[in-house]
Amino acid sequence: HIIPRCRVQQVYRNRVLVQVAGRIEAVVPAEERARGERYNQNDPILPVLIRVEKPDSMEPQLVLSRATPLLVKRLFEREAPEIEEGVVEVRAIAREPGVRTKLAVASNDHRVDAVGTFVGVKGSRVQAVMRELNGERIDIIPWTMDRRVLVTHALLPATVLNVDQTRETDPETGEERIRMIAIVPDDHLSLAIGKNGHNVRLAGELVGSRIDIETQSLWEEQKRWEEMLRVEASEIPGISDKLLERLRVSGYDSANSIAEVTEEDLLKVHGIGPVKVGQIHQEARRLVEKRAIEVEALRAEHEAGRAASDGAGQGGGDD
Repeated sequence: HIIPRCRVQQVYRNRVLVQVAGRIEAVVPAEERARGERYNQNDPILPVLIRVEKPDSMEPQLVLSRATPLLVKRLFEREAPEIEEGVVEVRAIAREPGVRTKLAVASNDHRVDAVGTFVGVKGSRVQAVMRELNGERIDIIPWTMDRRVLVTHALLPATVLNVDQTRETDPETGEERIRMIAIVPDDHLSLAIGKNGHNVRLAGELVGSRIDIETQSLWEEQKRWEEMLRVEASEIPGISDKLLERLRVSGYDSANSIAEVTEEDLLKVHGIGPVKVGQIHQEARRLVEKRAIEVEALRAEHEAGRAASDGAGQGGGDD
């Protein structure tokens, strides 16, 4: 809970000693202070209680915080009675204390706009919370179960053109995790990343996934190279139109998709025997490997040409 009627009693080695209600002593440790906040003796302070510590042979001590995301939630509860009533709620929150907070909010009543409720009339509610947090930026976005849409909202104020979702293995834990790739206009790259990376970092915490930012030009170039790697299933020797249609219906519309699976998977396609499956699988892998070598050579040539062009541009000067 928010602890009202608190005043700074003493600042000692970055620990703020606080007097609650004029009689109870508490402490705000250095790690629980928001960036940029400075306090002097007798200053008012509005923290939240995060735990009670009981050191040996000492009285229990209240540990308060100005850095926890919980403080932002409690401040909004004070401004918006709809939260306590259960009409609206915070579904996710990420905070860099003293810099920026992002909240994803939802409404439990279709007649009530969650974002509008948190913002308040002419921004009155969110501005009141920001004042208490000494001007900390607050982004309020609508909650959705669709991760791609949530990423698009979470990276505001940057414009997101597209979001790709992939799975990767964590090199430390070996666990599979989701990675989101957000595509932004070239001139929105710094806006999406934010100062010192805080915008994309907070967006990732809010969504619960790592988010990588790519510019539109680089993404489109990458897609062109990927498209060049594609080998149509019709290029596989000895494959009839009827068999092509059966493979397509089963989800194998390219030599790449055929090469990626096992012969056992291909045997599930209606009307293909073991011998034909072996031939198709072998030829598909051969064609895909050949195309990959060709594309890699083209890409290397392209990169070499680009490097030479950049070098010539940088080396040019007055005669």
